[in-house]
Amino acid sequence: MSPRNRRANNRELAGTHLQVIKSTLGKEYFYYIHPDGSRDALKHPNGQHCNRAEAKEIAAILNQKLYQSGNIAEAILNKAQGEVFKESDINQLIQEFTQLYLAKKTYSNRSLQEIQYKLKNYQDKWGNTAVKQLNTQHIVKLLNPLSDHAYIKHRSLLMRLFAFAIHQGYINHNPVTQTLSRTEPKRKRKQHNIQGYQAIYNIAPDWLQRAMNIALYSVQRRGDLTRLHQDQVNLKENTLTILQQKTRNYDNPVYIEIVMNQKLRQAVIDCLDSDINCPYLIHYRPKRTSAAQRAAKLHRFCVTDNYLTKQFAYYRNQSNAYQHIPVAIRPTFHSLRGFGAWLYEQQGYDKAYIQLLTGHASEKMLDHYLSGHEANKPVRVEATLM
Repeated sequence: MSPRNRRANNRELAGTHLQVIKSTLGKEYFYYIHPDGSRDALKHPNGQHCNRAEAKEIAAILNQKLYQSGNIAEAILNKAQGEVFKESDINQLIQEFTQLYLAKKTYSNRSLQEIQYKLKNYQDKWGNTAVKQLNTQHIVKLLNPLSDHAYIKHRSLLMRLFAFAIHQGYINHNPVTQTLSRTEPKRKRKQHNIQGYQAIYNIAPDWLQRAMNIALYSVQRRGDLTRLHQDQVNLKENTLTILQQKTRNYDNPVYIEIVMNQKLRQAVIDCLDSDINCPYLIHYRPKRTSAAQRAAKLHRFCVTDNYLTKQFAYYRNQSNAYQHIPVAIRPTFHSLRGFGAWLYEQQGYDKAYIQLLTGHASEKMLDHYLSGHEANKPVRVEATLM
């Protein structure tokens, strides 16, 4: 068998049984290849990878089967005698994955937080387990109890994590590839209608009524609404300026200046005229709050995303607006975005205009939001066969 080609700077490693893998940041990681094809990362006892000179020296010792007490070479050779060589564990893998992979991606803050939350879950569950000891059965035990949506999200992230582990040289196969894939179930959640919206609005507190109106007429996402600041309002020019959070890391983030209609303008003015001193348009005065809750908020009187969702759901259920629909599929606060887009369409605005307003990347996604607000109508056809 002819020897494999090496890059010019790695030709000096020919015959040393060393493999070098370079990270996306240019850092080199060295591995010793055993006669049986298995390999070991060359690291110091503290987990730090050896540099090129150290790797060549260790490989020379290993190749000559020399023992020197306390060094890395002895640790690798003693594997055959039952001694354990400390290799990369899941904690280290996730740390490297975060620094070398995630740092290069352009995720939104919310997406990145969700990924970090999942990675923390893996650390809590498997943190000290060696990467190569984690197999498909471990993955399956984590995935099986999850809902279809969570299963898909976790499986996708785990697939990337262990593909990165292969890149780093810790394993030579991905245990996630042998797990079954699932498909996202078709959306079952029902959409708002005018009667339902009005019933909820009638019993909602003032701050929630203002939030509902701004959501309906601006058709912006919940996260953008809770972060609306007074500085984004220009009453003289009658505009509301929004840089959509979800698109901040896109090559072309959605940055829009909405010319307000009378109803949206009035909802904004009602927020500005509130007797609560808060720079954020959507706000309320909580009856009680903890130090942890205050620390998690942009301002002591502002509304968090989760609180807005939960309070809307509470008053939706109290209003009996959608009592005939099971709770799990009743329309949510987020559904107001699609309801507002549908109302714009009913008033004759074209899809191009609505798509600019909502910031959707495609007309297909916009159609997804526009559907479901009224019963399907039959298509009129004529049977004219003579």
